[in-house]
Amino acid sequence: MNTEIVSAEIHDLAGVFGLLQQNEMPASDLISSRVRLWVAKNKGAVVGCIGLEIYHEDGFLRSLAVEKDFQNQGLATRLIDELFSFAKSQGINKMHLLTITAELYFQKRNFIKLNRSEAPDHIQQNSQFTVLCSSTAVYMAKSMG
Repeated sequence: MNTEIVSAEIHDLAGVFGLLQQNEMPASDLISSRVRLWVAKNKGAVVGCIGLEIYHEDGFLRSLAVEKDFQNQGLATRLIDELFSFAKSQGINKMHLLTITAELYFQKRNFIKLNRSEAPDHIQQNSQFTVLCSSTAVYMAKSMG
């Protein structure tokens, strides 16, 4: 697979929006949120993305999506590894996420399903928790230690 993972730039946003829409994931707050994005590119086209919001020593993983033709090739794992490497360098101790469709995938990456009320207040107050993700989304967390 000839893809590179890089920090997203402004010209990558259209590709990220398209990928999130294709995967029925929320994107309306990407510009206004505190998310840092990485993209996987193949021949200049965005074929994968992932985002991180930082809240003190907590990270919120969001917007993990891979174009259908590039799935099951390890690209999501590469995106997560890139995000985790950055998060650790920033002193993140715990990673949080919400998911509707990937609970089993994240369980394999040692995330634990928790009650949404167990999330720290600053995580519960982000737009993913309060507005964008349905109440049926599963809350999961993982220690980075």
